[in-house]
Amino acid sequence: MPLVQDNHFNAAGLDVPDVFVNIIAPPDRITGVPTNVLGLVGVASWGPVGAPISAGSGSADRLVGPIANRKHDLATAVKIAALQGVNNFKLVRVTDGGDTKAAVAVPTDCIAYTARYSGTEGNRITVAHAAGRKPGTTRVTVNRAGYTPEVFDNIEGSGNALWVAMAQAINQGQSGIRGPSEWLTAAAGAGTADPVSTAYTLAGGTDGLADGMITAVEVSDSGSRYTGFPTVTLSNAGSGSGLVAAVHMKAVAVSSVVSAGHGYAPGDTITLRQGGASSVAAVLTVTHTKVVSAAIVDGGTGGTDGTQTVTGTTGTGTRFQASVTVSDGAITDIVSITTAGDYTANPANIDSEHVTGAGLSGAALSVALGVLTAAITTAGDYPAFPPGSPATQASTSGDGSGAMFSISWGVGSIAITAGGKNYPNTVTASLSGGSPTVAATLGDVTTQNWADVAASRLVGVDGSNRTGMYGLRGAGALTFALVDCDDPATWSEQLAFALETGSYAHAALPAGLYADVAGAVAAKAAAGVVDYGLHVWHGDWCYFNDAANGVRRLVSPATYAAGLRAALGPEQSILNKPLNGVVGTESTAANRVYSGAELSDLVEAGIDVVTNPIPVGDAYGSRLGINCDVNTAQRSDAYTALTHFLAHSFENFGGRFVGRVQTPREAQEVDDAFDFFLGGLVDLGMIGDVNNPGKRGKAYSVAVDTSKASLGYQSVNLKVVYLGIIRYFIVNLEGGSTVVLNAA
Repeated sequence: MPLVQDNHFNAAGLDVPDVFVNIIAPPDRITGVPTNVLGLVGVASWGPVGAPISAGSGSADRLVGPIANRKHDLATAVKIAALQGVNNFKLVRVTDGGDTKAAVAVPTDCIAYTARYSGTEGNRITVAHAAGRKPGTTRVTVNRAGYTPEVFDNIEGSGNALWVAMAQAINQGQSGIRGPSEWLTAAAGAGTADPVSTAYTLAGGTDGLADGMITAVEVSDSGSRYTGFPTVTLSNAGSGSGLVAAVHMKAVAVSSVVSAGHGYAPGDTITLRQGGASSVAAVLTVTHTKVVSAAIVDGGTGGTDGTQTVTGTTGTGTRFQASVTVSDGAITDIVSITTAGDYTANPANIDSEHVTGAGLSGAALSVALGVLTAAITTAGDYPAFPPGSPATQASTSGDGSGAMFSISWGVGSIAITAGGKNYPNTVTASLSGGSPTVAATLGDVTTQNWADVAASRLVGVDGSNRTGMYGLRGAGALTFALVDCDDPATWSEQLAFALETGSYAHAALPAGLYADVAGAVAAKAAAGVVDYGLHVWHGDWCYFNDAANGVRRLVSPATYAAGLRAALGPEQSILNKPLNGVVGTESTAANRVYSGAELSDLVEAGIDVVTNPIPVGDAYGSRLGINCDVNTAQRSDAYTALTHFLAHSFENFGGRFVGRVQTPREAQEVDDAFDFFLGGLVDLGMIGDVNNPGKRGKAYSVAVDTSKASLGYQSVNLKVVYLGIIRYFIVNLEGGSTVVLNAA
């Protein structure tokens, strides 16, 4: 009696009598997606860069480092959002690209410890060596301040084998005892010294938020005939430090053709050998050729005996001449090539080039042509000179071989490996060494401050290596904020991402605009964002009591609001709900109150603002509860949240049906699933018609369309009634001694 699953049961294939139990799965049900996941993109002192980190409110310190008194700080944003009730985060860390990992070498050739992630938090990691509990063994203790130490005990070995075993224990863990280190990695060197019982502190970790980082050094003149690599020297560097720059060379000219080779034609390209695996090879183009050798094909007839001169008859340019021996009227020997020629187009038939002179008729020579001159067409990019001198051919577009060239090398570019920090914008650069005939000169040195690139790094780039905001793609965060991002130029991209992914972006105007509502309206209009996926906040930033650093500092209102939005149910609005943890705003600090006209201007522009009071009383909260959409039917923040909740829930459910056979039973199953899910939302008070309470027929409709089944289509047409958000609570009061009440 076989047991079979319904979707794997082929009744048409049965031929042996038996009993078959077909197990039919119960009907599918739609499961609502979580809406309490908040995506935050910002800076941190620990953690991976560009990849979403799943964190709870209590684990953020461990994953991204402690709260820091700075703009765009992830740990600060997590703290603020947690005050609103969020406990499910997707965090993406960004840097300026100059972040480094803390490290220490112990001693310099025995083992190197490197923090698992870049950032200053790595500078708080120590590694202690001591004798193990078991005699003759070693214990390694890794400690990150504030966390339980990691202990790797009873590591056996001596000499270099011990250092290798220590690195293996830290990187792979100790079988049956503990896993690998969470805080660092280790690499054993070749040293054999015995460990010393002492502690070592990792150093050199940076967060990648440097001011005065050098990002480019311009090469204004390449110079020529370098025989070695020059080095970069800085002047007017101030307190700057940490620049690591490498000179890359390029081919600037062909000084001479050392060997012409053979088999070449004008227009052939010759790729030189590379200078290291990461180089881009220079490419030459043959401009002129010459005859390098000849052989007799037909001695001809009627020639004058003796040593004679013959000349080629085809090809463009100066034609070759050869000294030949003529005997009995025919060429019997080629003495030498007396004129190699200068061809811009080779002879028409190099295997049988007819020659004239000395009264000869019908004489022909086969000729081989080599490179006379060549020009640089691709300069290449060489971190190391190509092997050997002169430069030789790696490949060619033609049939030639054997050509070699003396190349004049110049400076192609300055590659910045580490930009350092604290360099003033007056810093200059020059080159020294390399023994050139003409020295290269360097031009502008470009420096950047973190504030100049923060917005672009927070937005990031999409593709296979996502960074910034794009790191949240697929992370399940239906609400997100680029922490303290105040550049309206990023709003259109944030909005596009939000609409594409079904999420809700929160952004704010720069701090200090609290008294300039007209300026805020103009900035919003210039940004051109008019859709429901973005919530823009006025430039009236909130004060946060940073107890960790003992300061009271400004934080974007978008951080608070995004947290509240994620904490609320999707049918709820943040309108008139207190924001926890706000201890003031710029406007309240200035004792300024928004007028009704100013609030009306903000409403018309699609800009929300945090005020105190709000209609509920003396509390800081959203005064308007609106997104950017110009359509008033979509303007409530609850519309964005609920629409995306439904869309994602249906998306997850619908994927189960692709590939299934479209039958009446299947169509009914789909109808039942949507009816069950939406009916449940009615029961929960998340959707419905307030004037027809509890009546599902007034709350939604479901129609499964199978009319295009033959084309592979099945459509579910839904209409869902959202519960409205009370924006205007009106009390009609009629009072006075003359009021008459109608009897019930």
